[in-house]
Amino acid sequence: MSKLRGRKIRIISSDHRQNWYTDKIGQEFIIHSECSRNRENLIVRTTVEQAGWPYGWVSKKDCVFVEEEPEKEDNNA
Repeated sequence: MSKLRGRKIRIISSDHRQNWYTDKIGQEFIIHSECSRNRENLIVRTTVEQAGWPYGWVSKKDCVFVEEEPEKEDNNA
């Protein structure tokens, strides 16, 4: 299993106006896998409402990983 699977990415740019994610800049997606045909792309899970299909590819240069922030303890309670 890929170490990337399940990690979140955020779209930061789109190098072509015909990319399905051109209007999704700033949105987050969960990685399904690395593309087997082109290792420079990631396969992400989408919804039909977001993209029209359940999966889409995103160029690695057009996204950044979203690091999960650990839950802060409430020491004031």
